[in-house]
Amino acid sequence: MNDLLCIDLSTGRSREETLSADLLHDYIGGKGVGSHLLLEEVGADVDPLGPQNKMIFSIGPMTGTAMPGSNRCAAYFLSPLTGGYCESYSGGKLAPQFAATGYKMVILEGASNTPVYLEISEQGVTIHPADHLWGLDTYAAEEELLKRTDAAKAQACVIGPAGEKLVRFALVANNKWRCLGRGGSGAVMGSKKVKGIVWHGTQKVEVARPADFKALLKDMVERGKSDPGVARYKAMNAVVGTQYSPGQLADLANRIVGETHEFNRRRGFGARHERLPEWITEHPLTSTTGETWSLTTDEVQLMRREYYAARSWGEPTQ
Repeated sequence: MNDLLCIDLSTGRSREETLSADLLHDYIGGKGVGSHLLLEEVGADVDPLGPQNKMIFSIGPMTGTAMPGSNRCAAYFLSPLTGGYCESYSGGKLAPQFAATGYKMVILEGASNTPVYLEISEQGVTIHPADHLWGLDTYAAEEELLKRTDAAKAQACVIGPAGEKLVRFALVANNKWRCLGRGGSGAVMGSKKVKGIVWHGTQKVEVARPADFKALLKDMVERGKSDPGVARYKAMNAVVGTQYSPGQLADLANRIVGETHEFNRRRGFGARHERLPEWITEHPLTSTTGETWSLTTDEVQLMRREYYAARSWGEPTQ
């Protein structure tokens, strides 16, 4: 089954694609692939509330497995609040049903002329009219969508009146109080006239080496919190079937951070936008041991130059 679903709301058509093995190797999934696709597909001159902006929903390779903490879904988009790259995450019960559809990525592009809601399952997407839902708050909208869905384990994410009215910090809610809360995700969905998305399916997530994965889960339970970093690293290898060294994972992380930086650079963001709150340089700072010290503006600028050098980004530009 293809693992990428693209939905063109302007035409009402959808298409499925397969994420390449090379792409998954280089970015693993989740934030890596989502950020990369946003960089590739959303140009520097795009209006965040225009049809050319894309909203990329994603889950990671462990979502839908028994791995603790893997029940997170994410959205990547051009933020109407900042005009730059944005990522937002939500927990709850939605991500496992996202995984059960068989898709790892869902991309919303274009914009509908009338309010709609989407129903996504392993059969693809069905676009339903949502005129009767427009104006409902998130609690009522979520309940209504689930009532209309003939799937016992279905989950939904929705926008409220703020998203409909394109309030630039509007959010997308699921399980009542779980939220994709950063950067105006609700306004982006509202600009596309999408009231909500229902997710349901029966697909099982297959891991590359089930016996190893089961043993690692047992080991994590036994070890508890003694060394979660090592356990997570081993679990990643067991799930995706690729042996990543710590150095390769560090390179992968640097690649992802670099592409989010490049996305914002193309949008015209520079060093002048990378500011710390003024009170940090105006007031003494206190450590956990009670020591106090002051941070000057020159020291902040030096830290920025050193960070750019460490990232191989060159000199900070305005």
